[in-house]
Amino acid sequence: TTQAQQLCKSKQSVTPQVIESTSLKFMFFTAGASRTTFTDNVDGWAEKVASPVLWHPDLKHSDPLFGSAKELNALWTSRFDLGNGRSMSEHAAVAAASGLALGMAIEAAGSIEAEEVADGMRSLDVETFFGRIRMGAADGTATGNINTGLESPIAQWDCPSV
Repeated sequence: TTQAQQLCKSKQSVTPQVIESTSLKFMFFTAGASRTTFTDNVDGWAEKVASPVLWHPDLKHSDPLFGSAKELNALWTSRFDLGNGRSMSEHAAVAAASGLALGMAIEAAGSIEAEEVADGMRSLDVETFFGRIRMGAADGTATGNINTGLESPIAQWDCPSV
């Protein structure tokens, strides 16, 4: 087995000491590495990690309601951070994007009736602070209830050395 497989089987938390004890040059995580708590806890070792992210304040997306991702992050931080130095989480961004999409669907429908709003949601193809929201099906057809417009970026951290 490789060192990476041994590390996974050990179910150890990934800490700078664990990373240092291996000859691994790079790790790819499927979840969790985009959270601020991850980068806070691994100090300067985060530059050896890449991960897909749903959203990050540095993404270059914007919309007329929230402005840019960076502007929304500043607004969120000013109201909810309470001095902890944390950025808006992916979870909070997903919630805001969902509310924004619902509002846009209601506007498109011109109604608050469920079926009309659902049709309005399926007709969306808009750029937002979160990225593109375009509803479709997993098989790529135009009719469906999945956001097929969003492209998930890959983040690699560039942290100062420990």
